[in-house]
Amino acid sequence: MVNRALSSAKQSPATAAGLQNSLQICAASLASALVATLASQAQMVTGIAIMICMFGLWVGYIVANKHLSQHFTTPDNARVVQDK
Repeated sequence: MVNRALSSAKQSPATAAGLQNSLQICAASLASALVATLASQAQMVTGIAIMICMFGLWVGYIVANKHLSQHFTTPDNARVVQDK
């Protein structure tokens, strides 16, 4: 991926590499700041993460179970006419 990104900047590969490095450092710094901010509230963040995961599990269960997913979806009029 890096080679592909740098191949488009043949006139100034050092500038492209510098831009990529600065973007990586910015992303890493933001992620580190987020972790540092939430570290003082570790129990709350863990609870929120568990709730998000539970919500994802329930959505996956509903989508996978055809009987339940019929209750949450609206019928497609084109398919209803074709079936009859």
